[in-house]
This record gives sequence, structure tokens and C-alpha cells, in this order.
Amino acid sequence: MVEKTRTDPHALRRLGRKRLTAPLIRHSRGQWREEHAERIVNAAQQTLSPVPAASAERITPNPGR
Repeated sequence: MVEKTRTDPHALRRLGRKRLTAPLIRHSRGQWREEHAERIVNAAQQTLSPVPAASAERITPNPGR
């Protein structure tokens, strides 16, 4: 899966939870299932979401310089 998507959040989002679940189950030997696929897709979505203005202001170091 990583080879195909190269951990690209756009590709992971397009892939979706259902199509991501089968390889996760196979490669984790059954330990990662739907809930992990959902977490990965949600993380990809958060990566693509813009940072709210209030958060961006807090992130900016030394705004007076």
C-alpha cells in the first residue's frame, strides 16, 4: 500500500477506508482492521485541512521580528 500511495494524503483519502482495510489486515496479520484504516484516512484528511487562523497565529514564533 505504501508503495502505491507513497503515503500521499490525497491518495490515501481517495483509496478510502474500505480499500485500505484489506491490505492492513493482510500485512499486519490481522492485528490492524477497520478502525486503523479509519484512523489513517482521518489523519490524511487532517493533513489536507487548512490550519485555522487562530492556530496559525499561535504557531508563528516571534511575530514581532
